[in-house]
Amino acid sequence: MKSSILKASMLLAFTACNDEANFQGATPVTTPPINVSPTEPICNQGEKLNDMRIAFLVDVSGSNAMFDCKEPYRTSFGTTACASTEREASMNTIFNSLNQYSKDLTGTKPSINFALATYPSERNQKSGAEIQLGWTEVNDANQSVFAKSTEVTRNPMGWTPLDAGLAVTKELFSTTAQNTQEDRIITVITDGEQTPHEKEATERHLAELKSTYNVRSIIVLKLPNDNSNYAHEGAIRSFVEKNNQPFWLNGPSFYDEAAFNEYFTFNKNITRNMATTADDYFELKDKDQLTNKLFERIKAHATCL
Repeated sequence: MKSSILKASMLLAFTACNDEANFQGATPVTTPPINVSPTEPICNQGEKLNDMRIAFLVDVSGSNAMFDCKEPYRTSFGTTACASTEREASMNTIFNSLNQYSKDLTGTKPSINFALATYPSERNQKSGAEIQLGWTEVNDANQSVFAKSTEVTRNPMGWTPLDAGLAVTKELFSTTAQNTQEDRIITVITDGEQTPHEKEATERHLAELKSTYNVRSIIVLKLPNDNSNYAHEGAIRSFVEKNNQPFWLNGPSFYDEAAFNEYFTFNKNITRNMATTADDYFELKDKDQLTNKLFERIKAHATCL
């Protein structure tokens, strides 16, 4: 019995996470500095940009080794690491762009703060998450601090516990006064669907972020990932049915059509619509679109006074 459960759960974990990429070992290189991109004005002339508090919630799961990993190489521990990532570059470009935009403004400057949380965590690669950087003002002095925090994306690992990521994002907003005037935005950057399956916790966190922590906008940007776990639904279903194996769904349970369908229906939709709570969802055709789409959506959700 235990062996059967393990086989089914291991198959699900493998298809969902893709922990290791297949590549020839490469020598790590130093990432060149990220240039400040010229930015279009966020507000019209004569308008003032409202204060902003933007939390980046970034998926660093193992499948990123295959889909957002420039010049991958093996570490001394035998794990996959990246010389740089598009997620890292995009977040830094946005920091630099908003910093430059603020500096170019005359009169009172808006207060713009960034924070970064990631999921999973190194200590708990199945269901953990952690805050990499607390609220940090966007200015020249903090550019290198923010850039350093984004390097965490270079080390893909583990599963995709979205619910844990949302929980630590609540912690971030709980550390600030519940300012209803500033624009509070969460930007989720992910390459796949949520694993493990935690529907109730995810929906609860999403609702609380809006109702309790005054988050105005939740934006989801999905990077291309041909190996998202629901693409393998047919293979997993066939394995379970053919072998009459137990299927792991919040604990061991024998194959049940309703439970199986509910699991995959949820995972197909939870990242896409964030349980109907997300204000924006975009599936990018190419990860190189990330920076432009990120700036576009932040601009769309900013308030000009």
